[in-house]
Amino acid sequence: MPGSSEEDSSRREAQDGEKNKELKAVRLDVFKNWLITTVIFSTFILGILSLYWAALFRVEQNLSALVVYVVDFDGQVAPYTDTTPIVGPMIVEATESLIAPSSSLRWGSLPASQFNNDPMAMREAIYNEEAWVAIIINANVTALLQDAVANGNASYDPMGAAQVIYVEARDETTMWGGEVLSRAAQLSTIMSNTQAAPQAVNPAIGFLTFNLRPFYPPVAIPAIMIGLIYLIIISFFSFPFYLPIHMKFIQRQCPLGPAQHTELANPATAYGKGSSPVYWIVNFVGMIALGLTCENVAMVVGMPYTSFWLIFWVITNVSTSFYSIMIAPGFYRWGYAWPLYHIVNASRTILFDTHIQIRLNFEVLFAWCAVNTALFPICCWFMRWKTMRQKKKESEGKEQ
Repeated sequence: MPGSSEEDSSRREAQDGEKNKELKAVRLDVFKNWLITTVIFSTFILGILSLYWAALFRVEQNLSALVVYVVDFDGQVAPYTDTTPIVGPMIVEATESLIAPSSSLRWGSLPASQFNNDPMAMREAIYNEEAWVAIIINANVTALLQDAVANGNASYDPMGAAQVIYVEARDETTMWGGEVLSRAAQLSTIMSNTQAAPQAVNPAIGFLTFNLRPFYPPVAIPAIMIGLIYLIIISFFSFPFYLPIHMKFIQRQCPLGPAQHTELANPATAYGKGSSPVYWIVNFVGMIALGLTCENVAMVVGMPYTSFWLIFWVITNVSTSFYSIMIAPGFYRWGYAWPLYHIVNASRTILFDTHIQIRLNFEVLFAWCAVNTALFPICCWFMRWKTMRQKKKESEGKEQ
């Protein structure tokens, strides 16, 4: 009996030693997989999330990409052509003195003849996004000031001297608006303090602001910003619900072979009562463009990498559509081809009647739909091939 107990004890020790070796191998394997997964996940998250903040990394340095026109109509339009312009050239000169380093907006002085001496043509240029803002010096500013000084015209309104024209709905998040208005205030101060022609600048001048397309009402914010993130997420999560349908087709049918612009409008819509169905079409086509891409990628990469794809897809679309690419680093120019950028721009056109580029927006979205539709059978075949290979490996493992 003592001999058998010793044998049992040695047998248990041998078994425990084997278990410890197995557990040690399991621990090493678990630690290695945990470390690799953590490194990959952390690197991916830091890299992709950084794209969002980096979109605003050099905003101050890139503000010079935003053009502000200064156009002097003073004495250029009948019946004021006989008046020697005084105020207009002084405002232009004061503006040139405000042209600051590259961290400021780019101010450009243009002759009125470039717009056929028509202030409305200047408004049209702003609506057509040739510049972000325009400062228009009215044709009668010197004549009215001289009349006010000479005749003591108490009804003179200094705010009629010049205009600041802009389109807020083009990009309500860009920070150029405050700078333009502050520069306009500086111009007024400079003109009031100048001693060059006191008889012409006392009682001073002012600037009227004309927002051709206001960003209004506030309820429109979700329609062109946060609400569109839901569009991406819904497009992504619709794939698992339709996956059983895809699998039926793959299993049964897919062999291994290939199978008026110048007027102020508040609020404005581009198509009147037809804006609602057009807006629905934009979002429907956009959802197809976003969703088909997600489906194809999900079939190719599989789980759990589809989660990485969703993060990448949301961040890259949001960082290039909710903020102006013009003032982002040059790296982000690829955002002009991303689907959400064109969904946002088309939505702005429909909801606020901004500069019409909706044809281009639809062309890009349909291009995404066409390319992903063409890739869809290939991705289905690839997913079927992966599934068959996985089943083959499992069956071989059971046989062994």
